[in-house]
Amino acid sequence: MVLHINKVLLVGSGATSIGNENELDAAAFEKLMAFKKMGTKVLYLDDNPFSVVSDEIQPADVFMQPIDLENIVNLIIRQQPDAILFSVAGLKGQALASQLIDSGILEEHQVALLGISVAGLQTVNNNDMLRQTLTQINERVIALRL
Repeated sequence: MVLHINKVLLVGSGATSIGNENELDAAAFEKLMAFKKMGTKVLYLDDNPFSVVSDEIQPADVFMQPIDLENIVNLIIRQQPDAILFSVAGLKGQALASQLIDSGILEEHQVALLGISVAGLQTVNNNDMLRQTLTQINERVIALRL
């Protein structure tokens, strides 16, 4: 399926702290530059001011706000992106993507989810489904003991 994306909402990883995915700032920068080269307008949501210090990010519309469901929904309504990308937002992004799907917001506003299918997102967020999928493709999994 080919999507024609004129505007994308890129959700950053948030503030860098111990245990937080700070390497995702670099990944967000790479995604932003790739979209820029394709001529796609980028809406970049992040609450980490150090994520946006580069001059290269300036062509993006940057929103320095907490990365939460309310702010994402407000941006979708106000800015009307064609797509949203959470792959650089870490585990928080996975949870928010699931909430947006479950709430019907993405479908209601016709926003495509990039980087992972809905089925893939459901699989990685469900330990039993993930274990079953990994077992089916002969990947090793850690034995569960309760």
